[in-house]
Amino acid sequence: MSAYTVQDHLKSSFEKSGTGSRGELVAQLFFGHYASTPSRSGAWLVRTGWR
Repeated sequence: MSAYTVQDHLKSSFEKSGTGSRGELVAQLFFGHYASTPSRSGAWLVRTGWR
């Protein structure tokens, strides 16, 4: 897979998600999935491997 192919896929992902960079995309995915998970005292951090 060439660097151009990867760049095209990223560009498509940015357009679909309404983001403009890899950092924004990762933040949107993280906060949309993990931050919305109910937890007590950071239980989701341990459950997902984030410490």
